[in-house]
Amino acid sequence: REGRNQQFFTDEDDDDEWFDAQECSEDFGDIDPVFTAAAREAGVPWQHLPAVARLSQALGFKADQKEPLCDPLTLLRFYLAKDGNVEAAVEMHRASMKWRQDYQVGKVMCHHGQGEHYDESSSPSHKRSANTWEWQRSPVSKEAKMALRHAFFGRLRDPDPKDGCPIVVWKVGRADVAALDDVKIEQAFKRALVSHLEDALQCARAASFRDKRLVYVKVVIDVEGVRPSVFKYVWVVKKMVGFSVKYYPEILWTVTIVRAPTIFAYLWSAISPFLDPAMRRKFTVLGAKFQEGLQKHSGLDIDSLPAFLGGRASDSDICDCQPVPKGQVIPDPDWQWFDEDA
Repeated sequence: REGRNQQFFTDEDDDDEWFDAQECSEDFGDIDPVFTAAAREAGVPWQHLPAVARLSQALGFKADQKEPLCDPLTLLRFYLAKDGNVEAAVEMHRASMKWRQDYQVGKVMCHHGQGEHYDESSSPSHKRSANTWEWQRSPVSKEAKMALRHAFFGRLRDPDPKDGCPIVVWKVGRADVAALDDVKIEQAFKRALVSHLEDALQCARAASFRDKRLVYVKVVIDVEGVRPSVFKYVWVVKKMVGFSVKYYPEILWTVTIVRAPTIFAYLWSAISPFLDPAMRRKFTVLGAKFQEGLQKHSGLDIDSLPAFLGGRASDSDICDCQPVPKGQVIPDPDWQWFDEDA
């Protein structure tokens, strides 16, 4: 069932496992068979059935429960994020659920867009259907308007037509990274980034529910225009996005960096050592003529990208990425929120 996503990797990648496949035996031990049946029905590959069933049972959810992030395919994401360690996946899931409630992810989503509802546990309510995801970023608050002007990311409305993977685009080369040195701006951008990551996760989950297979996200990062001054603020970027690895499960299929200038090679050499080998394999760096490399690495055709990258998708799906004016007044969120890094 995972074959449609895996078709874009070469034969030489076949021996590189992204997980510890120790669970590939049929040893279900003392697992309640209802969890195994639910995982099988959801589309979990056979080699992961024992581990996902064990994870679901350890967390204490009902076999047919979808929230909070506890359907079998989403639990598989947590399991893969922890390299096939059930105990570590249990800890990550519990930490993620606590963070989501403390950070009030549901309110963040309501203040940065519309189209979906969240319950008090910061989980989607699925009032329409778990198989669809209709949230769209929109100027519903002062902070959302600021994000639309100055943030550098977005999810395209249309997924990859070949495999249904959501497509995310970042305009890092034009991002005003220096502005993130201001704590209030950093916190506002972090909330906007949380809404973006949550949108990507839930869009991938909805596609997974529909197809009964694990659907990942394909990311394209445009670094044209990146300047040497960005080195000064690498620590700020790492701090702002670090929570994503800590609290969000596995959603990335590929990350394709395009229009990379020569200076980016030095920046990448500073960043890539912090990625584990499995994560580094998902990245590739391409120059100005990236169409062939993009298709080879991710399976994406250039037509699927926004117009500013030579495609047919709308540029308006991505935030405007305007520089943040000096002295920019950042509106305080109109709810009490918690940030462990604040």
